[in-house]
Amino acid sequence: MKKKRKKPCRKEYDFSPKAINEGVLVYIYDEAGCIVRNYFSVFFYSENMILIETKRGRLALRGKNLLIAQSDCTDIKITGKVEACEFSGREA
Repeated sequence: MKKKRKKPCRKEYDFSPKAINEGVLVYIYDEAGCIVRNYFSVFFYSENMILIETKRGRLALRGKNLLIAQSDCTDIKITGKVEACEFSGREA
């Protein structure tokens, strides 16, 4: 039996070019959560919202049944349904 691959969702989120240039990567998957690369720390955590600190600002993930499934020093994996993703950045 073949393992079914998760496909990125079709939603597009508008992040500033500075956030992308600094290596903040967000991979969002339908109904399965997301992976955030190059984060510093988790600022706030609940099942409906997670605020993540990055080098260039704060990333807000909103949704349902959000759970931090796995993390290391650079990547964090979040399960649950991500419904909104916003980035509030800092100026250089």
